[in-house]
Amino acid sequence: MNRCVVVGVLLLASCIDPGGQAGEYCRRDVDCAGELVCVARTCRPRPTASDAGPPRDVGTDAGRDTGPPPMDAGPMETANVRLAYLIPDGPEMRLCIASLVGGLEVATTGPLPAPPDDPVPFRGITPYIPFGVGAGIAYRMKVYRPEDVETGCPGDAVAPVIVADIPEGAVDADAYATVALIGLLGDHSFCGPTLDQPCDESREAQVLLIPDDPTVDDTETRIRFSMSQVNGAPSVDFCHDPDGAGGPAEAVELFENVAYGEFSDYLQTAPITSGELTLHAHVDPDTNCTMETRFANAIVPNTFDFLRGQVGEAGVNIAARMREGQSITFFLQGVADADEPFPPSDDAALLIPWIDQPPPAE
Repeated sequence: MNRCVVVGVLLLASCIDPGGQAGEYCRRDVDCAGELVCVARTCRPRPTASDAGPPRDVGTDAGRDTGPPPMDAGPMETANVRLAYLIPDGPEMRLCIASLVGGLEVATTGPLPAPPDDPVPFRGITPYIPFGVGAGIAYRMKVYRPEDVETGCPGDAVAPVIVADIPEGAVDADAYATVALIGLLGDHSFCGPTLDQPCDESREAQVLLIPDDPTVDDTETRIRFSMSQVNGAPSVDFCHDPDGAGGPAEAVELFENVAYGEFSDYLQTAPITSGELTLHAHVDPDTNCTMETRFANAIVPNTFDFLRGQVGEAGVNIAARMREGQSITFFLQGVADADEPFPPSDDAALLIPWIDQPPPAE
């Protein structure tokens, strides 16, 4: 199991070149004015010579410069991090990202997504954002209500809802990772076996940093399971019944005993294109996929087709129909309610398969 909890609501990231000047938010170089280029989602001057300094004159009689030419250090190595916003009682959010050098904020990018794009709702997951990685470089993610960043990232003028720091070295160059914000911001009484008891401190808001793996064989699908539903079963078994309830085929357990705040390891499998995915309260290792322990199910693929319309613009990242070559995390999040209406309420407990890969290049 993968589980990484950063104590206090803080998580660290990687750094944008502190020598550049922060400009407009961008996605590609063409979004920037003049000679600026897009670096870590911010328009910056194009890098030129390295710290080697200007050419050296070694004092030959001809007065020519025979020293080494300027050295181009090339582009900074980057890691790729996305933010999964899985706090059901949190507001819609926009994200500001501060570069940290020596623990000090030296530049800020954002807000993301930039207006007029919609803010990220509960269940929303941002695209992967490239961060420069190197010695002495870290990042600070600040989650704000949309109305607090209408004129840009506010600095110290407005307190963010959540602060998540990503430390130096937390993510390797060229790697992918998810920063997952889970838990509750307020006090609630929908926990316990009867879903009407106070939620304890284990359900307070926390930050997880989880490595992702976007690489998968073109003939297979790689899947894993994440448990962040704030109430209900303390740990969960995840099963697939290939022909649904009542069919002759037996259900197969894919993930066992995944506790709150955990991500399972990846499982390589054929694409799941039919039947039911079922969730069961974990009882013991010998009790697998029984009707007595089942508390939820999802029809494949109809359930996930429906869900794409429930998460706004972010829904394009939902694996509504699983295909070969996809790497997917099934996120179970929200609040369980025995009397849940249909369509489900905004904070309802849902199972959503998110693609753990950047979108294809345009």
